[in-house]
This record gives sequence, C-alpha cells and structure tokens, in this order.
Amino acid sequence: MLLLLREGEVLLEKRPPVGIWGGLWCLPEISPGADPRDYCRRRMGARLASARRLPLLRHGFTHFILNITPVVCQVASASPCASEPGQVWLPLEEAAQAAVPAPVRKLLNSLWETGDRPRFPISVSGPVPKHR
Repeated sequence: MLLLLREGEVLLEKRPPVGIWGGLWCLPEISPGADPRDYCRRRMGARLASARRLPLLRHGFTHFILNITPVVCQVASASPCASEPGQVWLPLEEAAQAAVPAPVRKLLNSLWETGDRPRFPISVSGPVPKHR
C-alpha cells in the first residue's frame, strides 16, 4: 500500500463495490517488488521526492492473514490532474475519519499522530485462523 503524501494530504482510492473492502476508500496498491516511483509517474504523472518502506503490517480476517507492506511516498510534483475518477486527495486527519478499512485507518492515524514516521506494532487484528 502506498501512502502518497502531498502538502499534508494523502491519496485514497475507491474500492470496487464487490470483494474485499467493497466500496470503501483505500490506499493505492502495487504488487510486491513494483517500483513506487514508476507507478506514480505512469499512473498520475507524479514525481516522488522519496519512497520509504515501513515494517510489515499484518491484518487478520476470518480465514486468512493479509500482509501489508506500507510505503510512505512524498510527492514532489504532480500534474494538475494527478487524480483519476475514484481517487481523492484528503487531509490526513480527514482521511483517517473516512470510510476506510481498519488497517488503512491504523496507518493513517499513525501517520497523522507522528508526522511522516508511522509507528505501529506489527500485529494481527481480528480472528487468527486455526488452519491454513
């Protein structure tokens, strides 16, 4: 998940209506090993000043555990239309109060409370599966 920051705001994307976290606002996601700088340049015409990986965040669902590798990205410059339909830039405090999934809220709250250095324990919330 990318925590794209620009002038005190973070980018959120609307999830599809069906599926995990259907209809909620979420952080942009890229595949493991993908380059956040390349993603931002291609998708939003944005140039990053920095991209820093944070420790793994684990979130438990009923039947599986989601491993999230958050990446804090400071946007240095972006085109005037840097967001697409279904995307919105919100102030951090406002984003943390939006309709977002629990692990996204945890990341946003930590980011808002500590500046740009989120601190959170690597933990599992929710039920832990007994069998894989």
